[in-house]
Amino acid sequence: MSFFSKAPIENIEAVSKQITSIINTATNEIAFIVEIKTLQFRLEKMRDDFNEDFMESDKYPHATYDGKIKRKINWKNDGTYTVIAKGYLTIHGVEKERRDTATITIRNGEITLQSNFFVRVADYEIRIPRLLFQNIAEVVAVKLVVTYIPYKEEESRAQVDNNSGK
Repeated sequence: MSFFSKAPIENIEAVSKQITSIINTATNEIAFIVEIKTLQFRLEKMRDDFNEDFMESDKYPHATYDGKIKRKINWKNDGTYTVIAKGYLTIHGVEKERRDTATITIRNGEITLQSNFFVRVADYEIRIPRLLFQNIAEVVAVKLVVTYIPYKEEESRAQVDNNSGK
């Protein structure tokens, strides 16, 4: 996951490879969670300002999404699908309903989801001091790429059996 803020004085980019997500292929439900402090910036000062001054990461440590993919997909067939997901994005303690487009690629049982969307910081009550309004964009571009590993009940049962000494 990454975000990009284009502003007149300075562009700001951050990346996190620590995102947790799940797709329930039986119901098309999808969920994401990312710990805000895992976002890595070019400069440590940017990271500190982002976490302390804007995101208040100690108070609001996660961003989450809970939604549903609105297209029927045969999850066993390889292919690329453009889908719409409708759900709730929570950032900075504020939950907003969203409708976003994503691309799902299925190849040999592996599912990859890619999405690019925009977040208006004011919608999530993230305040930008007037002094810094030229440093931070009002709308931030978010890029999401997640690859899913299929859950296999037999493997899960085997792990439980192995852990219990059976």
